[in-house]
Amino acid sequence: MSHPLFELKNVSFLYGKRNALRPLSLTLREGERVALLGANGCGKTTLLRLLAGLIFPTLGEIHYFGKPLSRDTLDDSSFRSFFRAQVGIAFQHPEAQLFCPTVEEEIAFGPRQMGLGQEEVRERLIDLEEISRLESLLERYPGELSGGEQRRVVMAAVLAVAPSVLLLDEPTAALDPRSRAELKRIFASLAKSGKTLITATHELTGLERDYDRALVFSEDHLLVWDGSAGEIPLEVLRENNLLDLS
Repeated sequence: MSHPLFELKNVSFLYGKRNALRPLSLTLREGERVALLGANGCGKTTLLRLLAGLIFPTLGEIHYFGKPLSRDTLDDSSFRSFFRAQVGIAFQHPEAQLFCPTVEEEIAFGPRQMGLGQEEVRERLIDLEEISRLESLLERYPGELSGGEQRRVVMAAVLAVAPSVLLLDEPTAALDPRSRAELKRIFASLAKSGKTLITATHELTGLERDYDRALVFSEDHLLVWDGSAGEIPLEVLRENNLLDLS
């Protein structure tokens, strides 16, 4: 069995007085492909942001490779550099992550911040051009691109720092079939290479093919099911508004 990656112990989170995630205990392992399922507002995005170290539990603890993931540990420059290089996040709305004047500069930003030399940055750009098929877009302004192209740029920018863990928030939402297929091709390649993918999604088609494990959250922000992505009981899907009953 693969090594524990994230360990959550009685983690909950409040936005003001509003529950966003109720007490949650679980272990996420290296190399897993995990789908986070549930209605809008159930806590999927909150969980991704907690795992990314962008927010911190109101109560409870998160450990990454056995070390607490907290404000204090991320204030330590050594752990912060290690963690930020290991864990990448792609937000639901790609425009929130795009700020450079060209696609090429967007992809190169992370490696340059890590202090990599020009030659190594260039090598990573070449590799990512092939993975993301962005060769023709490198000189374009990201704001001019289609939604599918913007998501591919965000993925390339995240992958440029070579993380081993990818946190993905609704990565295929509102995409046309071709763009969705392109992104799924990238995800399959990443999973095959051993990366850990933790994805918030509403997409049930192909769930058992794309993921090893699924976590289902209720509208009360509780984890109500954890198991194989291909074995979620229909009653769990129905009770948590994950089936189209129209």
